[in-house]
Amino acid sequence: MVSDACDGCRFCPDDYTERDLRTSPRWLTTMLEDMLAPVDPTALAHPAVDEQVSGLQTTIDGIDADPAETARVHFGVHGLRDLSRTLHHIGAGAETQQGTVAQLSTSDGGVPKSAVASVEVGPRGFVGDRQGDRKHHGRPFQAVCLWSSEVIDALAAEGHPIGPGLAGENLTVSGIDWATLRPGVRLLVGDVTLEVSGWAEPCRKNDRWFIDRSDRMDHRLHPGWSRAYAWVIEPGTIAAGDDVIVEP
Repeated sequence: MVSDACDGCRFCPDDYTERDLRTSPRWLTTMLEDMLAPVDPTALAHPAVDEQVSGLQTTIDGIDADPAETARVHFGVHGLRDLSRTLHHIGAGAETQQGTVAQLSTSDGGVPKSAVASVEVGPRGFVGDRQGDRKHHGRPFQAVCLWSSEVIDALAAEGHPIGPGLAGENLTVSGIDWATLRPGVRLLVGDVTLEVSGWAEPCRKNDRWFIDRSDRMDHRLHPGWSRAYAWVIEPGTIAAGDDVIVEP
């Protein structure tokens, strides 16, 4: 029997494996930390933000990983969404800006991904796109992988043999100040709404696109250069050349 998704945060326990749920304290904590890292201390002291952060930390700390408490994981995901909206409403989110879809990319598994003209986007990502490694990829918060054409161009200028879609991103955007994005930021792309969930860890399979190793796009080592993952908030259709609006 398939569980219904939450109307508020789109959480559906059937979309998560047992391993996903067991490791939820780790990935929820990382999302929370990365969401708050760029926020001004004054905004963090806002009563609504302080209350939500404290509640989220209590929820995450209270998750029993064996077996994972699905209800608490749901509360954690829902709490992250609520916090992201609060930060936006008090002016502590990313600045509104507009770019375009430079490339859409899919594959039947693994990298590189090839350019397509348009895609249907469902709750789990681009329809027809597949991941070769389901242990580390394919979770709901990894539904769409995004990257910046300006970052790719800068890496290519350093001598790395990198290009759009090669490192496995589905959506390559241009005209967006990539370094301003963080978990919780929403993007309206075509008629699809995405919400950044976190940063994509470099994979050894992507070493081929770099002079040395793909650590060059590791957010922990080089903030502002990493690919990003996103949840799908509103499914729909995206075509190459569509507008990309940050914080619609």
